[in-house]
Amino acid sequence: MPAILPQVYLHYDPLTQKQRDQEGRRVLDSQVRDFMMFLPGGRRVILEIDGKTHHATTGGRADPRAYAKMARDSRRLTLQGYELYRFGGWEFMDSENPERMLNDFFAELIG
Repeated sequence: MPAILPQVYLHYDPLTQKQRDQEGRRVLDSQVRDFMMFLPGGRRVILEIDGKTHHATTGGRADPRAYAKMARDSRRLTLQGYELYRFGGWEFMDSENPERMLNDFFAELIG
Protein backbone atom coordinates (compact mmCIF):
# COMPACT_ATOMS: atom_id res chain seq x y z
CA MET A 1 0.00 0.00 0.00
CA PRO A 2 1.51 3.37 -0.92
CA ALA A 3 2.12 6.00 1.72
CA ILE A 4 0.18 9.23 1.77
CA LEU A 5 2.35 12.25 2.55
CA PRO A 6 0.59 15.23 4.18
CA GLN A 7 1.27 18.92 3.49
CA VAL A 8 3.63 18.47 0.55
CA TYR A 9 5.47 21.40 -1.05
CA LEU A 10 5.49 20.81 -4.79
CA HIS A 11 7.91 23.62 -5.56
CA TYR A 12 9.61 24.54 -2.31
CA ASP A 13 10.98 28.06 -2.20
CA PRO A 14 12.83 28.99 1.01
CA LEU A 15 12.19 32.71 0.45
CA THR A 16 9.26 34.38 2.16
CA GLN A 17 6.49 36.05 0.18
CA LYS A 18 7.91 39.44 1.22
CA GLN A 19 11.40 38.52 -0.06
CA ARG A 20 10.00 37.34 -3.39
CA ASP A 21 7.99 40.55 -3.75
CA GLN A 22 11.05 42.70 -3.00
CA GLU A 23 13.14 40.86 -5.57
CA GLY A 24 10.40 40.93 -8.20
CA ARG A 25 10.36 37.14 -8.38
CA ARG A 26 7.36 35.20 -9.58
CA VAL A 27 5.09 34.14 -6.76
CA LEU A 28 4.42 30.44 -6.49
CA ASP A 29 0.70 30.14 -5.85
CA SER A 30 -0.73 27.07 -4.17
CA GLN A 31 2.57 25.32 -3.68
CA VAL A 32 1.40 23.37 -0.62
CA ARG A 33 -0.89 20.41 -1.30
CA ASP A 34 -3.01 18.57 1.26
CA PHE A 35 -1.74 15.08 0.42
CA MET A 36 0.56 13.47 -2.15
CA MET A 37 1.04 9.88 -3.24
CA PHE A 38 3.67 8.35 -5.50
CA LEU A 39 2.33 5.26 -7.25
CA PRO A 40 3.98 2.72 -9.55
CA GLY A 41 4.57 3.80 -13.11
CA GLY A 42 5.63 7.30 -12.08
CA ARG A 43 2.10 8.33 -11.10
CA ARG A 44 2.06 11.42 -8.92
CA VAL A 45 -1.30 11.81 -7.20
CA ILE A 46 -2.45 14.90 -5.33
CA LEU A 47 -5.42 14.70 -2.98
CA GLU A 48 -7.12 17.94 -1.95
CA ILE A 49 -9.85 18.40 0.64
CA ASP A 50 -11.72 21.57 -0.22
CA GLY A 51 -13.60 23.57 2.34
CA LYS A 52 -15.49 26.76 1.65
CA THR A 53 -12.27 28.79 1.64
CA HIS A 54 -11.58 27.30 -1.79
CA HIS A 55 -14.65 28.90 -3.34
CA ALA A 56 -16.04 31.54 -0.94
CA THR A 57 -15.20 34.88 0.63
CA THR A 58 -14.30 35.12 4.30
CA GLY A 59 -17.97 36.02 4.83
CA GLY A 60 -19.02 32.69 3.33
CA ARG A 61 -20.46 34.04 0.07
CA ALA A 62 -19.71 32.26 -3.19
CA ASP A 63 -16.66 33.80 -4.88
CA PRO A 64 -16.37 33.04 -8.60
CA ARG A 65 -12.82 34.45 -8.67
CA ALA A 66 -11.64 32.08 -5.95
CA TYR A 67 -13.25 29.15 -7.76
CA ALA A 68 -11.70 30.20 -11.08
CA LYS A 69 -8.25 30.41 -9.45
CA MET A 70 -8.69 26.92 -8.01
CA ALA A 71 -9.78 25.60 -11.43
CA ARG A 72 -6.77 27.28 -13.09
CA ASP A 73 -4.39 25.76 -10.52
CA SER A 74 -5.95 22.33 -11.07
CA ARG A 75 -5.49 22.55 -14.82
CA ARG A 76 -1.88 23.67 -14.44
CA LEU A 77 -1.07 20.73 -12.16
CA THR A 78 -2.73 18.28 -14.55
CA LEU A 79 -0.70 19.69 -17.45
CA GLN A 80 2.45 19.19 -15.34
CA GLY A 81 1.69 15.49 -15.05
CA TYR A 82 -0.02 15.27 -11.68
CA GLU A 83 -3.27 13.40 -11.12
CA LEU A 84 -5.44 15.68 -8.99
CA TYR A 85 -8.44 14.46 -7.02
CA ARG A 86 -10.56 16.90 -5.05
CA PHE A 87 -12.84 16.02 -2.18
CA GLY A 88 -15.43 18.31 -0.67
CA GLY A 89 -14.96 18.82 3.05
CA TRP A 90 -18.56 17.74 3.56
CA GLU A 91 -17.63 14.23 2.40
CA PHE A 92 -15.66 13.80 5.63
CA MET A 93 -18.59 14.45 7.96
CA ASP A 94 -19.50 11.38 10.03
CA SER A 95 -22.98 11.29 8.50
CA GLU A 96 -21.43 10.84 5.04
CA ASN A 97 -19.50 7.67 5.99
CA PRO A 98 -16.02 8.93 5.01
CA GLU A 99 -14.31 5.62 5.75
CA ARG A 100 -16.39 3.76 3.16
CA MET A 101 -16.01 6.60 0.65
CA LEU A 102 -12.21 6.58 1.05
CA ASN A 103 -11.97 2.79 0.91
CA ASP A 104 -13.97 2.79 -2.33
CA PHE A 105 -11.88 5.62 -3.77
CA PHE A 106 -8.51 4.02 -2.97
CA ALA A 107 -9.68 0.61 -4.23
CA GLU A 108 -10.53 2.23 -7.55
CA LEU A 109 -7.38 4.40 -7.66
CA ILE A 110 -4.92 1.65 -6.81
CA GLY A 111 -7.03 -1.36 -7.78
